[in-house]
Amino acid sequence: MPHGYDSLADYYRAHREAMNLSLATGCTPKEAEIELRRRAKARRAACGTHAPDPAHTDNPKPSPDEPPHSDFRDWDASWMQRD
Repeated sequence: MPHGYDSLADYYRAHREAMNLSLATGCTPKEAEIELRRRAKARRAACGTHAPDPAHTDNPKPSPDEPPHSDFRDWDASWMQRD
């Protein structure tokens, strides 16, 4: 088994990824391996460091002025067949 890989399949996957990158960019396979290692290292370094800004979330919190729906008849949802 090649050094640095858990299995022979992982080795072949990494080699294929490097070859695809070298064909796409026109660099050598060795340069592609170095670039892929750099990308993986940057991805690991960034993992868990960026938290989303709570002011820009897609799910706004309901305002406290609005009363919660207490009964299903209050809903305007004819597709639920409760009209």
